[in-house]
Amino acid sequence: MLRTLMTILVLALLAGCTSEPPPARLPEMTFTNLPKIMLEVALVEVVDKYNPPFASPNVEHKMPVPPARVARRWAEDRLLAAGDKGRALVTIQDAKVIEVSLKRSSSGLTGAFTTEQGKRYDASLEMSVEIVNDRGFKDAAATARAVRSQTVAEDISPNKLDEVWYEMVEALMRDINAELERNMRQFMGRYIRQT
Repeated sequence: MLRTLMTILVLALLAGCTSEPPPARLPEMTFTNLPKIMLEVALVEVVDKYNPPFASPNVEHKMPVPPARVARRWAEDRLLAAGDKGRALVTIQDAKVIEVSLKRSSSGLTGAFTTEQGKRYDASLEMSVEIVNDRGFKDAAATARAVRSQTVAEDISPNKLDEVWYEMVEALMRDINAELERNMRQFMGRYIRQT
């Protein structure tokens, strides 16, 4: 009995000695390294229409850099009002990340010593840019949608998970940036000032 109590005490002391590592320091995600897209409008307005449910299976609210925040930053960094009338309306339609639990493929003794992929994260982002004239009518529009998925090991640490999420959002934004700029130049080119 005494031995059991001592073992529990030692384990409790060891547990008390371990501490969580500090949160990972991730760089701010910006787009200032890319050239501005100068629009023939007097104002650039960003509207976030995505309402996160703040509940499972959604996890975007837990991420260090949620997709909606980065999408807004994209509009602020890349779009510039260079005209004197009308406005560019940037709308964030979708910015969710869903967590999916994966089934283990091994079991028994083999499974006990095997680390498998435990979760998959499915991210989707959809944005649009509309040119709205002073009478409130839409003169031109471009949209883009991107999706990314990433699996992680079942024993991934919280800091490593933050890094994986960060890289996933970074990749998502690379896709959105490329597609939205291409579509803007194709469908609303006359509202883009050439430099």
